[in-house]
Amino acid sequence: MTNYSKASTINKYLKISAVVFAILVLIYNIFVTGTGYSFIPHKTIVFSIGGIIIVIVLSFGIYATILNLKIIKKLKKVCDINNISPHILEAEFNSLAIKLHRGIGLQITK
Repeated sequence: MTNYSKASTINKYLKISAVVFAILVLIYNIFVTGTGYSFIPHKTIVFSIGGIIIVIVLSFGIYATILNLKIIKKLKKVCDINNISPHILEAEFNSLAIKLHRGIGLQITK
């Protein structure tokens, strides 16, 4: 559950940062490019900040995905050891995880 709690927290911050990035792009488009300012001096600053934000968001997303894959691997191992149906374990884990951490749950079976 520790990995799931970390992953759900990271997912929450990813959603918030995506919304903030969209708002920043909207504000930039309205106030800077909508006026008579030249885009050339701001070009490197805007692309640098945008690139840094995108790299940070992608790295957090990859980290959260790795945590989720570790959890799925452990849950599949529990299914094999205890001879439990993956559907039942998935339903139980998701109900517990969603109730405790307000996450989105995991999909063990396809």
